[in-house]
Amino acid sequence: MRSAVKSLRQILCDPALQGRMRAVSTTVTSGSRPLAAATAGALALVPDVPTVLAVGALLQGVPVLLLPASPVRALRTMPVLPALANGLKPGGRRQN
Repeated sequence: MRSAVKSLRQILCDPALQGRMRAVSTTVTSGSRPLAAATAGALALVPDVPTVLAVGALLQGVPVLLLPASPVRALRTMPVLPALANGLKPGGRRQN
């Protein structure tokens, strides 16, 4: 799954912006981990640890449930970056 997501991001994102896109993705995923850990720790104090772990396990299925509503599911071929389809080089310059 990860390699398919990376491939799709690389195709859809302008190559000049690949580094920025990757930095934002890493910041969002890595930055949310401490918040998630603190939330799980706080929740474990309210009911009990097994209940929180069960809820966490159920939440792992949310992406699977959202996938059928995603436009990615309808893809049969990999899309072409619009700039490349119009004869532009990555970054918006015309090809010679």
